[in-house]
Amino acid sequence: MGNCVQQQQQQPQQTTNLTSSSSFDNISRTFRRNLLSNRFRTIRTFQPYNLNALIDETLSIIRTVVDTDQEPPHAMIVVSRIANREDRWLDVMIALIERIPIHDPLGATVIALLLDECSLPSKELLQQLIKRICSDNRSRIILLESIIDEYIKENNQQQLQKSIIETHINKDDNKNDINESIPIIIKQTYDIVDEHEHEKPNKISSSISNLCSSKRSTSTIKTNNTSNIQNQRKLDNVLHRERNTLVVLGCLAEKLVGPTSASMLNTIALEFIIDRVYLGIYNYSQLISLDFDDINYLSNYSSVLKIILFALIAIEKFSHSLESKHILLQSLTIQNEQSKMNVLEYYEPWAISNNCLKRQIGFYAQWLLDNVFILDYRRPSYEVIDHNYINVMLNDKDVSEYLKIGPDGLEARSDTVSFESVRCTFHVNTGVWYYEVLIVTDGVMQIGWATKQSKFLNHEGYGIGDDQYSIAYDGCRNLIWFGAKSIPHNNPAWKPGDIVGCLIDFDRREVIFSLNGRSLDPLRKLFSSTSAPITDGYFAAASFMSYQHCRFNFGSIPFRYPPTTVESYKTFNEYGYLSDDEKLILPKYKKLELLRSIKISEQDCILCVDDKANIMFKPCQHTGFCEQCALKLDLCPICRSEIQERSIITD
Repeated sequence: MGNCVQQQQQQPQQTTNLTSSSSFDNISRTFRRNLLSNRFRTIRTFQPYNLNALIDETLSIIRTVVDTDQEPPHAMIVVSRIANREDRWLDVMIALIERIPIHDPLGATVIALLLDECSLPSKELLQQLIKRICSDNRSRIILLESIIDEYIKENNQQQLQKSIIETHINKDDNKNDINESIPIIIKQTYDIVDEHEHEKPNKISSSISNLCSSKRSTSTIKTNNTSNIQNQRKLDNVLHRERNTLVVLGCLAEKLVGPTSASMLNTIALEFIIDRVYLGIYNYSQLISLDFDDINYLSNYSSVLKIILFALIAIEKFSHSLESKHILLQSLTIQNEQSKMNVLEYYEPWAISNNCLKRQIGFYAQWLLDNVFILDYRRPSYEVIDHNYINVMLNDKDVSEYLKIGPDGLEARSDTVSFESVRCTFHVNTGVWYYEVLIVTDGVMQIGWATKQSKFLNHEGYGIGDDQYSIAYDGCRNLIWFGAKSIPHNNPAWKPGDIVGCLIDFDRREVIFSLNGRSLDPLRKLFSSTSAPITDGYFAAASFMSYQHCRFNFGSIPFRYPPTTVESYKTFNEYGYLSDDEKLILPKYKKLELLRSIKISEQDCILCVDDKANIMFKPCQHTGFCEQCALKLDLCPICRSEIQERSIITD
């Protein structure tokens, strides 16, 4: 690879650039501000770089790039530059697929960021890529199905072992020989499990009798252990290639939306994606009887679930093209003489699973059924959800454009490269208040408190904690964000299933964050940053990087870790109120139907069409905006001049 680059240097006239709407230095969208800076340094010459080493280096230091004026990792700059050469673009795509580990919290995000900034490839390059990364599909599916079979087998063995041990324990006390053998059996089982704790599938004997009769020497066990670890590493490589292939396909489909995206979904790519969606119903009758709530998130079966999830994400990206959407809907339909069903309906019940991977799959399947693949016989989720106990939710009218909000208004997810944000429907400005957030994914999210003055600049990469009107907890990089600056905290990195607690105390003028009940020291910067009173109060709020997901609890159910640093506190759900109409999280197509039916008055705000337009911008003197919308603007939308004053128009 390095020699090839050197030869290209010697003959620059033979190198052609990729087709692009703009040069690399004039990037179409800014990288996440605290992951990458707005501009890349110019690299004038190419050296024989090792792509694999560059990607490994990028992953190892990407978490440390946190400040606005900090340069992005040099390795990432080089990878991006190399990808802009037509003769190296394919090499970069393959290297990303080969090297990014499936369990790295920022792995898929790094792929999305790099692809978002790369120039557009030609159709010929796209077809070459698809042939390379989607080949040998049948044998790869058989391997993934074998992982599911092994998972079922292991669970059956564990249930059998548990049943046998319980039977022995329940024997009469006079059968001492059996009772005395139980600890030995358990110890032997644990010894072998310890030897193989990183192996999936392992070589544990299928029954207790085999364990008791086993006379293998220690050296034999160690030899098998080494062999199994090597096999597991090979399997890990296969699994992360599967996930990364789907990430690349989805990102390219989103970037090339239109005819080029539709042409990508050829027979090879379609079969590759759909086969991985159907993995979840392979041996479905046996899987639904197994309890997956407490399984290891690093296991092989967990990796298969991640592959299913990113297959669903790829489907959404391809469905932006009407032609592809029709093809995908047909491919997702299971039909026989008696009935017809969409495979996504199998996954939809997983939306309430306690397992975070299954929960993501269920959420995504439900969102696709509500917003993309509309089935005549299925009622939309917002009509089925019981909203009676919910008095506060995420505000789907106060959210950046690409964030997905669940039908009960308490769950949110982002799968785009921009930094998506949302506030809740209820604000507070006196007393002590607390809410919790279930961490469903362990990547970059900033969760905390924000006023209406806090702006959502998703494409510029600014969200909660990136101005003086908000403060946020970041458990991926172990940081507290305020005023676009970060300070480290000493809580461990969050993981799926963790609970973040957010408390604001107006009496003591402090904010306290916690992770699984472990509280940080009080933070007072939010209150000391401005002398002007916050009249509209503070809202619960959060910002999301790519492929991140969490669920809010505003008090509609008991808290997992109630605050212990205060004597009493209030919950949003206890004091909030929403009308029945305000509780409906409508799908996008329903919102468009409503907008088309609304008659707009000349006195309505031209942005939200909800409130009366009573604000004039100065010095340009343009009107047509309500107070809420006017506060969110720095430039006049009509003339693009700077807004120096907002004056209320009196009748």
